[in-house]
Amino acid sequence: MKQMKVFMMFMVVLGVIGIFSCQKEPLTTDQSATTAKADDRAAKNCFNFTFEQDGLLVGCACVPAPLACEGMDTICGFGAKTFEVTLGDYEGTMTSVVTDMRQMGNPPTGNGSLHLTLVHYFVSDDGQDAFWTEDQAICAPGSDPASCIINDVLNIAGGCGDFENVSGKLINHALLTFNGGVETCGGVDVPTGTIDVYVHGRICLNN
Repeated sequence: MKQMKVFMMFMVVLGVIGIFSCQKEPLTTDQSATTAKADDRAAKNCFNFTFEQDGLLVGCACVPAPLACEGMDTICGFGAKTFEVTLGDYEGTMTSVVTDMRQMGNPPTGNGSLHLTLVHYFVSDDGQDAFWTEDQAICAPGSDPASCIINDVLNIAGGCGDFENVSGKLINHALLTFNGGVETCGGVDVPTGTIDVYVHGRICLNN
């Protein structure tokens, strides 16, 4: 019962977290632009990425705001706490923060799944190279009332340093489990727990 209360609090907390905004480049059908894009793709160094780990900590997490290599401020909320990861030749850390949520369907007919918007932020150990994602995830109830099965699409949205013109997409299949704990995050209580993740995808950099 305590874990169920924590999960319900998680739903309420996510509902009051602010949404990141970003500007999209206008689409073009110009032939020269199409050629330039083809040349750009040819000049990129692409590599596949796979990361799998169980028991990563979740709770209060923070990423730079605005999203950049050297953010002066941070935005904090429920997410995966900073963990070590290797991307090709880059050693660094990654953190995630949920920025919005909504229930799939309307109660009482909704299936209990949550649609989550979140970001992942990677920064190299020397702090010079970073990129961030815009995620769309589904959090479906697991067999345990305190668990949530997550399917997350991570679209790489921007970067700097060696990742200045990065592109790519990652897929995350994860199991989120609440442990009944709570911690304060920016004046709001968020639940704690662990997450087992399996991330795979492809990342492309400019040479």
